[in-house]
Amino acid sequence: MKKKVAVIVPMFNEEKNIPPLFEKIADIKNKFEINLEVIAINDGSSDNTLKSLQKLSQEYGFLHVLSLTPNQGMAQALKLGIKEALKREFDYLVLMEGDLSNDPKYIPLFISKIGEGYDLVLGSRFVKGGGMEGVAFVRAAISTIGNFFGKLILGIKVTDLTCGFRAGRREVFEKINLEEKTFGVQLETVVKAKADGFKIAEIPIVLHNRLHGTSSMIYNLNLINSYLLLFKKSLFWLRKK
Repeated sequence: MKKKVAVIVPMFNEEKNIPPLFEKIADIKNKFEINLEVIAINDGSSDNTLKSLQKLSQEYGFLHVLSLTPNQGMAQALKLGIKEALKREFDYLVLMEGDLSNDPKYIPLFISKIGEGYDLVLGSRFVKGGGMEGVAFVRAAISTIGNFFGKLILGIKVTDLTCGFRAGRREVFEKINLEEKTFGVQLETVVKAKADGFKIAEIPIVLHNRLHGTSSMIYNLNLINSYLLLFKKSLFWLRKK
């Protein structure tokens, strides 16, 4: 029996990115015959994201729409999607951005890697074949430096701790308790999965700049300070086990 796959996509003001994103996902679903559904979470958008999702759900039977009001942030939207996927007993959960920076073409590769016996598979910009295209220099630099020091400080043998494009078995998300309320939920997931003894692997992905709209992430000194606090929390999570 084919594994049931939930693709969880938090969205905030992504109305222009929605049609091309779901066209790509539909193509991948059909081409590879994946038993796949998308759980899209509208996170209190001020544009027509919710209307666009609701309209497309009539065209694509695999699209399930949830909504938060008001905007609660990516982490809360992501956790709502994970909760829904676990309730509906999906086998694999794929987490991705809704701004076309994550290409759905990698979804079959994530699924295949889990099938090799891994529990959590991370999309990596820093392994051979991975990279970043059209990404602003400051963002790329902070990501590269942050991941380098994260790997050094935490001793986790992966190259990309913070890329949001990843997939895992339902057992991972049933076991770990995600508490972070900001972007730190990405690092928290990896650290807690590692602490609980889950097998982690990476596949190369190329991260693109968003096609439409603007990111809510601000790359400045405050972000660097947030990273440092996260590393401190991560050491605590690792030592608890």
